Amino acid sequence: MVRLVEFDAATEQLVRFVEDTPRNEIIDKTVTLLGNGTDPKALITAAALAVSR
Repeated sequence: MVRLVEFDAATEQLVRFVEDTPRNEIIDKTVTLLGNGTDPKALITAAALAVSR
């Protein structure tokens, strides 16, 4: 059986954010995350990991 690659909890949360957020909402929600203190590097990493799954 094939399983998705899983990451540590913090990274997994951001990867799922990238995967699950509708395209028409991703920019506004990303700005909100960054404004609330999410590390930009962590978000870029999550985007790259989401693509790799």
